[in-house]
Amino acid sequence: MYPYDKTLVRYGEIALKSRRVRSRFEYRLINNIRHALKAVNLDFKIRNVYGRIIIDGFDQKALDKLKRVFGIVSFSPCIHTTSDLDYVKESALALSDFKGSFAVRCNRTGKHEYSSKDVEKIIGAAIVEKTKCKVDLGKPDNTVGIDIRDKDAYIYSKSFRGPGGLPLDTQGRVACLIKDKSGVLASWFVMRRGCGIIPIFCKVNKKEQENFSNFLFGWACGSDLKFIEIKSLKDIKKTMEENKCQVLVTGDYDLKNIQRTKFTTFMPLVGKEKEDIESLYKLLEQ
Repeated sequence: MYPYDKTLVRYGEIALKSRRVRSRFEYRLINNIRHALKAVNLDFKIRNVYGRIIIDGFDQKALDKLKRVFGIVSFSPCIHTTSDLDYVKESALALSDFKGSFAVRCNRTGKHEYSSKDVEKIIGAAIVEKTKCKVDLGKPDNTVGIDIRDKDAYIYSKSFRGPGGLPLDTQGRVACLIKDKSGVLASWFVMRRGCGIIPIFCKVNKKEQENFSNFLFGWACGSDLKFIEIKSLKDIKKTMEENKCQVLVTGDYDLKNIQRTKFTTFMPLVGKEKEDIESLYKLLEQ
């Protein structure tokens, strides 16, 4: 087992926001990560380093939870050390017990006596000397990543993808009409864009309600879900007014069967095929 002591979290479009909005989104993302970790009984300290979020610890149980936190583009368990190249080299060598070709990739922020290319050459040469593996900058079998941030350095050899998008509950709250899997998937798409949701079940049997609820709970890191059941589509107006929602999200994907309402309606699945919806639902359910 590698001596990981931190987890390096990367986000995407949050970095494009104004300073004020970015700060708010980063705060929300950290809160959602904390919520996700507590769900598996982990209580690591989490801090923000410009352009990255650092979790002060690593546990295998965190992997599946972090993959479901909206706003995370990718994350890597890593070794934390200083930006001194001797320490960086020592940590990189600790992660280089692989076989096959490799490449060293370095991202660097701050002022140092070396460039990112210098780091890649020096660390790459040290790994070649230790492992006798070949360097392949095109399609390497292994990658050693080095993220240097001022006086700190984070070294990793694996990265895991997150769902991307925006942190949950940064874009207001919308009502989601759920009649089948397509309604659940439409809810997922607006959650990925940062919207909190109020799921409204209409003519869904108890077993499906349980399955759909578990699906949404699994992705709702940091957000409380309030499930509502209605008996008829005629009850939508009253339900939305009671919950102060002005936007309705539906799972309609065929323009012939669009649900017409008096509210602003989003239909994230329009244009998709039924087979695509089924496949994506199964993928996200895992």
